[in-house]
Amino acid sequence: LMSSPCWLDWSEYNAAAGPCWACFHNNCEPCCGEPCNFMDGLYCCMCWWCCSPCLTAKYWASQVEQPCACVNHCLPLIIIYFISGYLMNIPVIMFNMMLRYNARLEAGVFETPDTIDKYVGDCFLPCCCLTAPCAGCQQLRAVPRSHWDCCGQLMGEEGFVCMEQDWKFMRVPGSKTMN
Repeated sequence: LMSSPCWLDWSEYNAAAGPCWACFHNNCEPCCGEPCNFMDGLYCCMCWWCCSPCLTAKYWASQVEQPCACVNHCLPLIIIYFISGYLMNIPVIMFNMMLRYNARLEAGVFETPDTIDKYVGDCFLPCCCLTAPCAGCQQLRAVPRSHWDCCGQLMGEEGFVCMEQDWKFMRVPGSKTMN
């Protein structure tokens, strides 16, 4: 059963994430607060606008079930962004594809084996300028704010983490965190 082309709609697997286009229907929870409100929405927008590399590193770390660590998550992200200027953005495209893949698995949108159209969606959606904002919002709706809020980690119990023992890049199918 195909939910939608390239798996744009995750409603069947994760109600909070819903369809990719749901942000146009005032569906910004939990990213912009539960219920959605101006101050939480402003916090989310300002964080992603001003600190998106830091939040991306934290989001990636949460996807692989680790606290954000400087060496494991921030440094590789800096290297990816730096070398992408010389390699026609291919490293950034591959990284965004991996983030979408991890997000899809975290949201529970997978089957064994996965169909090729899911991988096409993982590649195309975060890389096309017309679909990337909606795909990003869908990914954020699928997780609690603590998965991307690096300030929460820094001011919380985990604090600043220099390096994690294990290096994880991709999520393993089967470990779902939300439904």
